[in-house]
Amino acid sequence: MKHKLSVHPLVLVLAVFGQPFLLLAVESQDQARLEPLGLVCVDGISKNERWDANQTGATEKSIFTVQIDDLAPTQISTASAGVFTNLSTSAKHLVKISVDGRPLTSFRFTFQESQSDHLRLWYNPFYGTWSLSPTDKRHKCAYLQ
Repeated sequence: MKHKLSVHPLVLVLAVFGQPFLLLAVESQDQARLEPLGLVCVDGISKNERWDANQTGATEKSIFTVQIDDLAPTQISTASAGVFTNLSTSAKHLVKISVDGRPLTSFRFTFQESQSDHLRLWYNPFYGTWSLSPTDKRHKCAYLQ
């Protein structure tokens, strides 16, 4: 009669290599896989809005470039939106925004501060400001459908 021996991967690592730091490395990989991932939807720029108090030099024809951490930047305009996926919900992230090739603003955020793993980054043309706010699964990222 044959018996199947089931060995937990952590036990196998310890038995074969005998190094406690390998256990920590395996545990952190397991924890990283279990961590929920965050999403930032970047809305396109609204059309036919007033830009009266906007001191940024941006216009309805402007192209904004948004980058989070070291991820590839995405261009945002009245004709395009973007999304950043698979973001760590436990890390602090850096957002950098430029308009027509000129740096505009940057800021840091965490998903924990927003108490949501689904955030919306949007532009207010009237004031020329960007806002990051929590949302939920009902907020449709049009670029994900």
